[in-house]
Amino acid sequence: MQKLEVLHDQLPVKFRNMLLEIWGSLTNREKAAIVWLLLAAAVIFGNKYVRSSFLLLLKSFLHLQILIPFLLMFSYLSVVIYTARDFLIWDAETVKDILFWFSGSAFILFTNVPNFGNKNFFIKVLKENIGFLAIFVFLTNFYVLPLWAELFLLPFLVVLAIMVAIAGTKKEFSGANKLLSSIMSITGTLLLSYSVYNLILNFENFISIRTAQEFFLPTLLTIAAIPYLYLLALYSAYQTLFMRLNTLIKNKQLASKIKLKILLRFHFNLSALRKLSALRSSQLVNISGEKEIDSALEEAR
Repeated sequence: MQKLEVLHDQLPVKFRNMLLEIWGSLTNREKAAIVWLLLAAAVIFGNKYVRSSFLLLLKSFLHLQILIPFLLMFSYLSVVIYTARDFLIWDAETVKDILFWFSGSAFILFTNVPNFGNKNFFIKVLKENIGFLAIFVFLTNFYVLPLWAELFLLPFLVVLAIMVAIAGTKKEFSGANKLLSSIMSITGTLLLSYSVYNLILNFENFISIRTAQEFFLPTLLTIAAIPYLYLLALYSAYQTLFMRLNTLIKNKQLASKIKLKILLRFHFNLSALRKLSALRSSQLVNISGEKEIDSALEEAR
């Protein structure tokens, strides 16, 4: 009983120490991001109109059809991380990197599930994780500015990125788009130059197992997440198509036969399944026998 009481007293202390360790492992840019997120949260929850809109958005995300697959992805990746625990340097910085990946890259990948099955999407993901952009992002985040400078830099970059995105939507904004893109390029070049300068000065400290883990861990987590997300996209595509068939084809026996043929024909071929789903309703509703089934399936291939 006394041991349980001691453990109960120690848990808050250990938790506080862990949070302090994680905070200490944050870069100034990450600290600046957290400060701005807290300020944004204060604005959101301080204004009842903004708060109600945000809560509606949050409620839509917390729908079981979204929440359960996301929690399953979290559980699957937790098992992957636990399995690979002996190959990782376990400290506050590693925990921080994993948490940041889950709150950023994992969420973005999850929202891009509809793009799975598109070969260009996988190439884009690989380029973002091992290409020049990945090296650029890693270096510019490895060597950061003082906290006060990061507090100004972060909102500047966010606003600039939004303005570039808006300016690129219409031809009449082409002049502004060129100017804003030039400012973004100059800013990126300055940040990269600052990082390279610090890299040259601290090259011996940069070359380490810790640095290698910091660079490759997000990439490995992304690669590990892809099979689960692909299966999720496959399940979603089958579910959508089968619900559509149930609505269009009144003969339930025929609908079941078509579903079985689709499963046997396409298996894990998501791109072909998407082509079949893209067929017009008139093409699907007119299926009445073996020939029509085979014809529709061949057209989708």
